[in-house]
Amino acid sequence: MKISEFTISNCETDEVLRFYGAVTTCQVSVKGEVLEIVELDRLPLGKNFKWIQTPYRKAILSDVAGTPTFSDAEFVLDLSNISNSDVKSFVDELPNYKGKGYFQEIENFIGKLLICSLKGNEQCEIVFNDIDNYLNFVLDGALAEFHNDCKSVLEQSKSR
Repeated sequence: MKISEFTISNCETDEVLRFYGAVTTCQVSVKGEVLEIVELDRLPLGKNFKWIQTPYRKAILSDVAGTPTFSDAEFVLDLSNISNSDVKSFVDELPNYKGKGYFQEIENFIGKLLICSLKGNEQCEIVFNDIDNYLNFVLDGALAEFHNDCKSVLEQSKSR
């Protein structure tokens, strides 16, 4: 079942174990004796960097000695739809964006930088981490928030 904005609580103690906000969509399922919660994100992971909703992090809630316990979140993002040639094509386009400032497709640009960084391209990661200087434009508002969300995904991938 797909849901968002929900709380998981210990019914006996009313303790909140985990809260998922309105902007987080999850696939929730019961598998035997455990509850599996897979967080979904919208990322450019489809063919030709098409934006799709995809699993990126999974946690398991189980009973450990009578206490409901969450596993550490596991990073489960599948990058197999993006080929090395897709990454190379994007990297070849990077010089066209240097110093460009704001442009209409900037969110797509940030998303592609993220995916190519996740695929291990160091040049894209350098641009991603220094995007304001690279574009000669300071991200603010929704764009800054989107970039920070993407940065969080990149950091989570490195901690796996």
